Amino acid sequence: MNNLLEIPRFNNHLANRTAPDGVKVLLVDSHAMLREGLRKLLQEIDGVSIVAETSDGGDALKAAESLRPDIVIVDIPMPDRQGLDITASLLPSLPNGKVIVLSSDSSLESVQKALAAGAAAYLIKENPPVELSRAIKAVLDQRIYLCPEVASFVVCDYLRMLTLPATRHNNRKTINHREQQLLKLVAEGKRSKEIGIRMQLKPSSVQVARSRLMKKLGCANGTELTLFALRMGIANP
Repeated sequence: MNNLLEIPRFNNHLANRTAPDGVKVLLVDSHAMLREGLRKLLQEIDGVSIVAETSDGGDALKAAESLRPDIVIVDIPMPDRQGLDITASLLPSLPNGKVIVLSSDSSLESVQKALAAGAAAYLIKENPPVELSRAIKAVLDQRIYLCPEVASFVVCDYLRMLTLPATRHNNRKTINHREQQLLKLVAEGKRSKEIGIRMQLKPSSVQVARSRLMKKLGCANGTELTLFALRMGIANP
């Protein structure tokens, strides 16, 4: 059974965004009532177009490849595949796309796993509607967004890591000055073109250097690089 529902795009526009018909959103949630509520909320946000919604992880991957949404809102868990597995699988086909995770779990472990999977924002289902709008704006501006209920856990974890100066110093010693410069720029949300200008590198060389740094530090994606930079004091939160 095909659980994918394509929705006509709304005639909205959002200034300073590249998508000609606004920000394209794909909804992935196993609960029909929740999807309906999210749909109504998104329709009230100027410039947002819901291109499709689905309750199935496999259909979500197919929709992402064919529709190329700017943002995917994913519920965790999903019945057929864990939402975090879907998040990690979505990103390779959406190099410029962002994933917003919606969950009923506000634990630090769940947030860390979502960020490690590549999520750009984490919201809990009890959040007021305005949090969704804030998260969308943040991720489009290349920032990580955490709702207030979970942000405190992450900040406390960050502060705890700062109390381990020896560990931080040893980790920073493993990367050279140029790598630290690249890591700081990535953590600040700078794009390859801007990083290239600052570091006097071609954009393609920036991508190669970033991939090498990820491998060296054991990071799977840009979000993990950002967390590493924050924990090591290379970038500020």
